[in-house]
Amino acid sequence: MRFVTTLLALIFLTTPVAALEAVEKDHATESVKAYRTVPVNISFLPYEGWGGKNEDVISWFALNILAGSTAKLHGFAVGGLANIATEEMKGVQIGGLANVVGDNAWGGQISGLANVVGEDASGVQVGGLANVIGKSARVIQFGGLANIAGESLTGMQTGGFANIVGEQAHGIQTSAFANVVGSHMRGIQISGFANVVGDTMQGLQISGFANVANHSSGIQIAPFNAAGTSDGIPIGLYSRVMDTPVRTRVWTDETRFVNFGLKSGNSRFHNTVIIAVQPEQFRDPARWALGAGVGFKMGYDPIFADISAYHMHINEDEWWTTKTNSLSKLQATVGFRISPRLALIGGLSWNVFVSTKTDGSDFAPWSAWRNKDVQVRINEYGDIIGYVPGTFVRMWPGVHIGLEF
Repeated sequence: MRFVTTLLALIFLTTPVAALEAVEKDHATESVKAYRTVPVNISFLPYEGWGGKNEDVISWFALNILAGSTAKLHGFAVGGLANIATEEMKGVQIGGLANVVGDNAWGGQISGLANVVGEDASGVQVGGLANVIGKSARVIQFGGLANIAGESLTGMQTGGFANIVGEQAHGIQTSAFANVVGSHMRGIQISGFANVVGDTMQGLQISGFANVANHSSGIQIAPFNAAGTSDGIPIGLYSRVMDTPVRTRVWTDETRFVNFGLKSGNSRFHNTVIIAVQPEQFRDPARWALGAGVGFKMGYDPIFADISAYHMHINEDEWWTTKTNSLSKLQATVGFRISPRLALIGGLSWNVFVSTKTDGSDFAPWSAWRNKDVQVRINEYGDIIGYVPGTFVRMWPGVHIGLEF
């Protein structure tokens, strides 16, 4: 009796499972779709072609007078307005306005307005306005306005306004305004305004205004750069790395300029913006200078050193000197940190002065070299009006001392 009861229980338990498996097999069988292959498919409007309904058609060549559709395109499609492949495309679509693929695409799409792929795509897209891929893209995209890849990109995007990748990208993005990658980026971003990477940037970012990354492990070149952490090279006027403090330097040197510098960047590479004045020249107009530079740090607190290169434009006898009047410095500095916000700094420099306005004698107490062939031109009133051949160059070693806050 116990054996019969056990057998009935097993039958009762396994019957629904077997029934479910049977139903699933039936559904799987029903889901196998039968397709008709149409070598030449001519359509005037979508969903109805020369060979009948297009919902189950595989087209080799599709000629769409206005717009036409096919389930799968395995070949070439030309449309006056639009080409639609509701499932997949393997080949080339050329549409006056748009090309649309519902699932995956392999090949090329060229349109006057937009190209759209619902899932993955491999190949080339050229759109007068935009190219959109829903998931992963292994493509080269040229969009008059924008290129979008919903998940990942391996390849290149060139957009007239913006390029957007939802997750990670390996390749090149160039745009007139902005490039955006939601997660990791490995490659090159070049934009007229901004580049943004949501996580790690490995490669090169160049923009006309700002570069942003959660972690930068490459080179950033822009007036303003920002990163949560960085072990790369930021180059700009101001580079903010959140885990590295911004420093202020005040120093003077043999030129008698008092220099005020704002130093930003990461723990190894920094950018500095400089304003300098000569105290004895507090008059109207003042003698002052504006400059910027880059440098890298060696050693660890409390004793550290850095090597920096600066270029400054010197203004004298007028609030802004329009002639060439510049001072470039290669400066080696040693520092001793007294507290987290105070350090003594000092060191040596090599200076190069180039001017079509003055001979530099007001800045250099000595010279290691100067172009001796320069002749002074004096007018009838005894005023210096220029030099022959016109550009004065002077070089000298220097020394500086100051504080860093």
